[in-house]
Amino acid sequence: MYRAAHLSPRLCRCLRRVLSRTLPLDKLATMSLALIIAGDLNVRLDRPSNPASSQLTDLLSACGLSCRVHEPTLLGELLDVVATRDDLPIPTVQVIDVGLSDHHMLCWLMPMNRPAPVYTVYVIRASSMAHGEH
Repeated sequence: MYRAAHLSPRLCRCLRRVLSRTLPLDKLATMSLALIIAGDLNVRLDRPSNPASSQLTDLLSACGLSCRVHEPTLLGELLDVVATRDDLPIPTVQVIDVGLSDHHMLCWLMPMNRPAPVYTVYVIRASSMAHGEH
């Protein structure tokens, strides 16, 4: 996810809309799905008194999410985010300067277990179909 710096006031409204359309927020806490929000949100999370920072932090918290990046990611600023659910294993996020960008690379591992498939079996009897029964 990338958000241009000049879109600051609309970020939380947009993110809230995307999250609510993707997965009903009231059901998120009861599901075992991993939810990861990652990218350059251009919000200075290293400045908690910044209005955009507090709005984003409050939105993540309301969704049961927290930012897992705790080091500067761009020239001493924390702009890049890896947000995951509070009730699932917390990944350790490494911030690595690989020298290819002004942003540092974020690297993390998370267990991504797929739920077992659910199968539904339908039995249709030919004799029921012949007599017009459903």
